[in-house]
Amino acid sequence: MSAPVNSQSTTGAGDFQFITESNSRELRSHAMKSHWRMRKQRASGRRSAGSGSQPRLQPLRPRVHHSHVPAIHQANRASDTKSSTLTSYDQLPSMGDLTRATSEALCSAMGTLSGGRLDPFDSLPVRLASVHHRLLYHWLSTSATTTLSHLPASIFNTARDVWLPLDLSNAASFNICMAHAAAHLARIHGRRCSTIALRFKVEAMRIISEWIQNEAKALSDDMFAAVLRLLTYERQWGTESDWQVHRHGLRQMLGARGGVEALASNGRLALVAFLTTLVVRQTWFDCSNHISGLLAPQSLYTLSLITGDESAATRLRCLWFLSLSQDMEHFVLHSMETKSNILANYPHLQDALLLLLVDIEEDEINVKADGHHGADMSDGDFRRLACVFFIAILYRSSIMPPLEASSPIQGSYITCPSALFALNAHLSEYCDTWRWDVEGLYITLFTGFSSADDGIPDRDYVLGMISILRSLTCAARHGIESCLLHIGADNKADPPLYKS
Repeated sequence: MSAPVNSQSTTGAGDFQFITESNSRELRSHAMKSHWRMRKQRASGRRSAGSGSQPRLQPLRPRVHHSHVPAIHQANRASDTKSSTLTSYDQLPSMGDLTRATSEALCSAMGTLSGGRLDPFDSLPVRLASVHHRLLYHWLSTSATTTLSHLPASIFNTARDVWLPLDLSNAASFNICMAHAAAHLARIHGRRCSTIALRFKVEAMRIISEWIQNEAKALSDDMFAAVLRLLTYERQWGTESDWQVHRHGLRQMLGARGGVEALASNGRLALVAFLTTLVVRQTWFDCSNHISGLLAPQSLYTLSLITGDESAATRLRCLWFLSLSQDMEHFVLHSMETKSNILANYPHLQDALLLLLVDIEEDEINVKADGHHGADMSDGDFRRLACVFFIAILYRSSIMPPLEASSPIQGSYITCPSALFALNAHLSEYCDTWRWDVEGLYITLFTGFSSADDGIPDRDYVLGMISILRSLTCAARHGIESCLLHIGADNKADPPLYKS
């Protein structure tokens, strides 16, 4: 709406007219005319006010007290004040000058900022609503910032360098990320299902279905990023059957594109896709996964050739550790919800867990006495961590829901409740070997306990996991051990959540 068109109105309220922005030249001309018209009005108003009978109102100014000024300077101060007052008021700019200067500064600032995006989330692939802001804040504050957040920017960070760029690269990946955050937020509040998460997942599936029908998008990087993110969602919050369906779809996509080698132009996708090819079940606490792919030099060398990065093996293991941490969190949340002390019926297994806990506490006391954590894993630490994972894998199979039999996989690790009974009986038989010694417990579990029995973890798989965990710091390894041991040792109290 423009300024008044009748500047000589006797009522002081001018007429206004609406203008459009179709003609920028006409708009600027109209604005300049309106500006000069208003300026003349102000000037004539000041002249009429000065010629009237009422005195001109002066602005109120604070009184300056000079009681603290020494007397020797009073005379000079008075004379200086009189002369400076005459000159200072003459030098003050008029109201018209101030208005013009303010208007010019505002126009300059708006012109500078108009080309940029003041909202940092304005570049996201979807238009944000309030629910997006809440979930995005939860995801950034709990999922991303807790992942190696204490390391400097030069160090590889799985959330910042891999998942964050992939999640924000397209609308489908972003919706799956929001579904992941909604499911996690609902789970920590005690709800197993989230309608918000389901709504975001359905929207992501709709976008993926449209891309499948488009030849240009069917095998694009965005499509791979969305399917890989969907697999991570189903892995944590979905079912085994849904996860297997999407995993089969990813394998078909990789075959059509030419394998993981075809993703060489996108190192992030290549890393995540390579790790996904090693997974057979939803969790790394399942011995059917191909853990050897993270250890075999030939496999890691092939990955470095694909990505063109000599540190690809280290980055792959960082991604694996993040995936393992998510499995541990899911393990903890499930044990907190069930509150079932299954191990109460297996006293010798409880004694073994107590032995491991005491050994960890003694190790921490020695570390505090030395004043630093050792960088390398000692043989004692290796054996203790191997015992912890051996028992944790076996125990998880007893408290987690059994895997669906609709999609059997050869060599898969199937839940067998008799495994805990067999282990407790074995520990009872060789009680004198391990009662006071972790090394004896290691020998009892890994040499005397046959892995041919149903439900018994594969020894090579467990030792392979521990070999990968050698690269972690001593504090990180102790955190993993404490988390897993507290799940089984005391289900009456809430075990501490381990954050990577």
